[in-house]
Amino acid sequence: MDCTLIRERIESDPARLDDATVAHLQHCTACSAYADRVHNAERLINQALRFDVTALRRSATKTPVADSPWARHRVAISGFAAALVLGVAVWFGMQADPNADAAGLVAEVVGHWYEEPGSWVQTDVQVSAASLEQVVSGQAEIDIAELGLLSYAQSCFVRGEWVPHLVLQGEQGPVMLLLLPNEVVDEPLPLELPEEGLSGVIVPHGDGSIAIMGSDSEPMTPIRDRLGASVEWSI
Repeated sequence: MDCTLIRERIESDPARLDDATVAHLQHCTACSAYADRVHNAERLINQALRFDVTALRRSATKTPVADSPWARHRVAISGFAAALVLGVAVWFGMQADPNADAAGLVAEVVGHWYEEPGSWVQTDVQVSAASLEQVVSGQAEIDIAELGLLSYAQSCFVRGEWVPHLVLQGEQGPVMLLLLPNEVVDEPLPLELPEEGLSGVIVPHGDGSIAIMGSDSEPMTPIRDRLGASVEWSI
């Protein structure tokens, strides 16, 4: 079954997955990792919205003005409102701080490398033109003759959007490429995964950016040059 369809099912109701989806998750590492992320997000949201009713009642009995049902209800609403305001403030703070946003982008790109281990192989087999077109359609146009051998193409959920995840065969092995047409960066952002012997960079590209990550020994400048000449945004 197509991974895109599986992930749509996970998003629609992560608590109730049909047999076909469960079977797919048992052998697809990428979708299984995605399901774990969705479940963890649901758990964190539920924890954030949960409050201790017993504690609220105990607090109300200690304060004369909180004896009425309305007063106790107001205490609960106030606690929830405070949490909501704090969450919104943190969110706006991150939006206003470009350094925090850049750090979040770097963290998600680096973390994404772990989600699709099956893509990380050295091969001379080119991904089919049909598969590549399906992944990049509506987002980018790629000159394969200019870019080089692409061995993998998949649509992946990164930063709230489906983006093309490609694997280019470099001089020292596979190189992960994430095409990010809606992620604007003002300057190159370094990527480091020393425990895996990997490094790379997120480079500005038109109105978006492209993440590149491969072996520490992989020459990145030639790849950056080829990407600049072979990738054009469609949106």
